[in-house]
Formats: sequence, C-alpha cells, structure tokens
Amino acid sequence: MSLGKVTLYIPAYNVGKYLERVLSGVMEQTYHIEEVLVIDDGSLDNTSHIATRYASGCNRYSVRLVSHNSNKGLSAARNTGIAESCTEFIASLDGDCVPDPLWLASLMGNFTNKKIAGVGGKLIEAEIHCMADRWRRAHMIQEWGTSRKINPDFLCGHSNVFRRGALIEAGGYDERLRTNGEDYYISRALFANGYDLVYEPKASVNHLKTDTFASIMNTAWKYGHWNFNPSATNVFNHGLMHLSEGLEYLWFDISKSHWDIIPITLAYPLWQSWNDITDWLKK
Repeated sequence: MSLGKVTLYIPAYNVGKYLERVLSGVMEQTYHIEEVLVIDDGSLDNTSHIATRYASGCNRYSVRLVSHNSNKGLSAARNTGIAESCTEFIASLDGDCVPDPLWLASLMGNFTNKKIAGVGGKLIEAEIHCMADRWRRAHMIQEWGTSRKINPDFLCGHSNVFRRGALIEAGGYDERLRTNGEDYYISRALFANGYDLVYEPKASVNHLKTDTFASIMNTAWKYGHWNFNPSATNVFNHGLMHLSEGLEYLWFDISKSHWDIIPITLAYPLWQSWNDITDWLKK
C-alpha cells in the first residue's frame, strides 16, 4: 500500500566505484519510486557516465542526472535534490550505501501522522577490508541501535525520507556545511518547528566505503568540526577534547580486545589537534 509519492535523490561526488551497486539496490525497492535523481556534484570520476547509462536505459524506476558545474558541497547537492523533486516525500541515499529491498517501505511505514517529518534508517558496515575500516566500524557508528526510536538526537544523513514541505519550511540545508553536519543541522531545524523524527533500524543500508588511515582521520575531523571556529583558545580546548576522546576510544578498544586498531586510536588525538592547528593558521 502506498502512503504517498516518493522521489529519491543520491548526492554523488566521485562515487563511480559504488554507484552501479547503489542504483541496482534502488531498482529492487518494493515501495514505488516516482523518480530517481543522481545529483552529480562536480565529480571528477565516472559518476556522471554511470548515471547517464542508467538514465538512458530501461529500468524499473526512472533515473535522471542533475549536474553541478563544480563541487558545491553536500548541503548544496541536497538542496538541489529538494528543488528538483515535486512529490510529497523525498528520500535520500548516500552514493556509497546499498539499500535493502525493503528499505524504503520500512521508512515510509513510519509516517503515521503529519507531525512526523522524517524517518532515518540504519547503516551497516558491510565491507571491512583494512584497519581503517575496522576503526570506522568501532568508533564512527552511524546508527542509533537495534530498536525503533522516536526523536533521536538527529537523523544520520546516509539514508532517510523527509516530508518535502517540512524541509522547505525549515529553509533547506545550510550550504556553508559542505561535507558534514548538514544532517544534524536539518534535524535541529525540524525539531525547532515542532516536528518529530523517527529512527527505524529495520530500514537498513550496506556501507561500501573503504578508507585509508589518512581518509578516516580526516573524515573524523570533519565530523567533529563542522561548526569549529578556529582560535587559539578553541584549538587548546579542542586539544583537550581530542585527548579525552582518544582515551575513551583506547579503553573501548582494550575492553573489546580490538588490538588491531589501537595504532589508529593512539594517533587520533595528535592527528585531530594537528588539523585544528592547521585550520587555525589558515584563517
């Protein structure tokens, strides 16, 4: 049973090595999708080529490529997805996340009243290839557990559905947040407007991303510094915070016998503090 029409968009920046698997998962969705939008945010790889092939092919759901002339950032790609959609509901799926066939149906089943503005799913670290991937699985969890939850702190951006009108009422995404923090921002804006959000773990996606030491450290820094205001005082305070986080991570690794990822944990406070200092000096 359809609970409303849905457009799905995929913000895509250099995700060519994942996109075909993601779109194949989208085509298996049991809940009908009016249109699939691939928002190519100035990719330098074959992202647009893969999207074009799907757009011109015979697929279960219609695919349309929307391209930015340059890389404008994740929030801008999300706002383009909103602007290009005309359905009551807008689903979004990161370009490295393959949805379970029941993903969209499981999300949509939670829109039981008009006060619910958004529903988010669970990310499963499906492909672990190296130490950095194992560290991400242990310390960068993008889900809220195994039970359905009303009004979690925020909905993670990797896979969700929102009411289009609620997103527009909230003013859309803040385009100053180029890579991270946009999910927290929009969640808080929706809460401020009196809406509820739901976390639905039955709606799962498999994460395909593979990291290196440098990429996971830089991603961790971006996650924690999307609203960072560089100054000598803030660099010092953040340095203490990084040290505290590192000790917590270390205790967790020891308690879980995650001996193999401890080298990254030990490097974490130093790497994060160095990025703080570098960011401050750039200003």
